[in-house]
Amino acid sequence: MTKKPDKVFYKKLKKMELDYLLSVSWPYILEENLFNIPKYGSLNFHLSFLPFNRAKNPNVWPIIDNSPAGVSIHFINNKIDDGEIVFQKKVNLEPIDTAKTLFKKLNVEMISLFKKNWINIKNRNYKKIKNLRQLGSFHLSSKFNKLDKINLNKKIYPLDLINHLRAKMFKPYPSAYFKKNNKKVFIEIKLKYGK
Repeated sequence: MTKKPDKVFYKKLKKMELDYLLSVSWPYILEENLFNIPKYGSLNFHLSFLPFNRAKNPNVWPIIDNSPAGVSIHFINNKIDDGEIVFQKKVNLEPIDTAKTLFKKLNVEMISLFKKNWINIKNRNYKKIKNLRQLGSFHLSSKFNKLDKINLNKKIYPLDLINHLRAKMFKPYPSAYFKKNNKKVFIEIKLKYGK
């Protein structure tokens, strides 16, 4: 689906007598009357190692704040990325990763995690792990948007600047920029391992 569900969709879903509903790359917050329809609940595929990096742009924040990168399959409740976790896996963040390359890695790992555990989900063979949100982090789009501009008058460590640039290399979003002579100068860097 590419749009918010309407009343007709709700009725069709109820008639299907689902065991589970899977939310995969769904951009909207699911309402309680929808995620409670399946017999055993609704599961969300989130591209972070919960409880870290709940909500938006979870592929960006491990680069910015060194939080763990990973993927999680968790139950949906009435808060954002807050439900009990059933399966998750950490993903290695390389110094040459950008937000884009990490996003690709996370998607590959998510598919692998689901394939490996589908039978366990189907047979309800899992342990629910409490999602300790007070120990993790939460990010809105507005926080990601604040990474757009680089302040040339602000002192910053070289590694923090490099990480800032890596985190903003995530098409279709624009890269980071600075302003000079009333013009925006966008910056992209190339990262690779040497011999």
